[in-house]
Amino acid sequence: MMMKKFILKNEHTKCLSILISTCYLLHQPDIAYSYIVEVKYARRDASDADIALLKHDAAEQLRRYATDEKVLRTKGNTRLGLITLVFKGWELVVLEKL
Repeated sequence: MMMKKFILKNEHTKCLSILISTCYLLHQPDIAYSYIVEVKYARRDASDADIALLKHDAAEQLRRYATDEKVLRTKGNTRLGLITLVFKGWELVVLEKL
């Protein structure tokens, strides 16, 4: 399957968002979903409050990205999934689909 990836990186907040969408929706009409994945990183000694804030910030960013004109055009008729990942050191502590 042919895929297109858009990587949006914010150097200030050290976050990475990836939108994965199909290139050939016309040739693959059965594809139902496109996704935006927001990845946040916390130090190993981050508190639960720090993690909660990162999770909240990721959800806000995902909602903004989901309403972006370019994203809406790119996703075609697919249903857009929004996923948050938060790492504490190397450990994945949040995996959430909005």
